Amino acid sequence: MLDQRYYIITIMALFISLTLGIFIGNALLGNDLVIVQQQEVIEQLRQNYYKLQEENRCLQEQFRIFQVWEETNRDLEELILSLLKERTKLRPRLIIFNTSGRELDADLTDFLRESGFAVSAICTIADCFTPEDEALQALVQGGREQGISDRKWQELVSYLAEALAGDRTTEFLQQLSDRRYITLTGSPAAGADVALLIGGAGEVERIDRLDKLLIGACQKEGVRVIVGARAGSGSILEAYRGHGVSTIGHLDTSAGRLSLFYLLSSGQEGHFGPDQKTSLLLPHQWLREQVEGG
Repeated sequence: MLDQRYYIITIMALFISLTLGIFIGNALLGNDLVIVQQQEVIEQLRQNYYKLQEENRCLQEQFRIFQVWEETNRDLEELILSLLKERTKLRPRLIIFNTSGRELDADLTDFLRESGFAVSAICTIADCFTPEDEALQALVQGGREQGISDRKWQELVSYLAEALAGDRTTEFLQQLSDRRYITLTGSPAAGADVALLIGGAGEVERIDRLDKLLIGACQKEGVRVIVGARAGSGSILEAYRGHGVSTIGHLDTSAGRLSLFYLLSSGQEGHFGPDQKTSLLLPHQWLREQVEGG
């Protein structure tokens, strides 16, 4: 339920203000005028209290509606997924890059596992993984105190993509992990058919310097790339389009996860999400075909 402390603190502040007002009024004004003003203030406090109570009740009701909506969405998602899984033959192996600056949503990994898609490795890249980081410069340059050139930075990001795709040795990945530039789970050596890049939350400069280099390196290795982001990141996702990738701008919702299922299971490309450039929240035509085919 909603936190009641806000309302308690508000009421306490109002009564403290009333006390101070009474004290000052007694010192400056006559008793009759003070009494009238006190009554006016008390009535105003009473009205404010009733208003806060009503706002609290409305917020609690909205929260209950939201809970019911979320539970219903999850039930529908599980039902639709159970029907679609039976007809899905394409099962690409995934690697996940997380550059969003947030922890990876457990709902997403659970969804992929329940859908039958194997995830070889998950690599969360820390915000400090930049060419300006002095400790990273020393690690890349073998202890020499000099900056990372653009060419060297491209090689480093390419190595990251290639190592997770299973085409390079992983010793340096472990060094990056030990110094907390990346958090790595899974087995990169298993290889991958699709790279899911969870981005869209950073600045455009970071997208240009990291995400797009990861995309290019994966594509060079023959790994298809899908870019996903949380709802509300649609404008940022425009920075990825035109680079041969599919995008999903609401990956934290049931509609977004079902769109991901479509992209993975059909091998088709597309853009989904609630933004101006993408009007589709779901692959409606494909879903209709699945229903009619059943």
